[in-house]
Amino acid sequence: MSETPVAPEQQDPLAELNKEVPVGGLLTPEAAQDALKMTGMAAVSIFRNSPMGHSESEMLLGKIAVSAVAEGKWVDVPKQGHFEQLVEKGFVTVVKEKDGSEGLRPTETLAKFVQDRFKPWAPKAPTA
Repeated sequence: MSETPVAPEQQDPLAELNKEVPVGGLLTPEAAQDALKMTGMAAVSIFRNSPMGHSESEMLLGKIAVSAVAEGKWVDVPKQGHFEQLVEKGFVTVVKEKDGSEGLRPTETLAKFVQDRFKPWAPKAPTA
């Protein structure tokens, strides 16, 4: 009996997001190493004046971004902190993880917002 093939998006629900906004293109290697050490206040500095308008939600944006940088791809993070505003603004969805816990899944809205805020530290396009 042959197994039914599983679509890539069912294997990895973030496959499309990782293709659309690849984490590897967000930061230079040096900036990525610095991002892994980012504190909550640094996240607020980068993500201030976000649509959330709340520093604790902006810290959570930083945690999500750092988790992605650490993993090299967009990943779910445990549900935490002031996530409600991120859900309301379409930055994350709440998902049931395999272990039964609830997690936060980044959306394209969040990925594009992070991409925009990380532009000063992004790799520069080669010039001709």
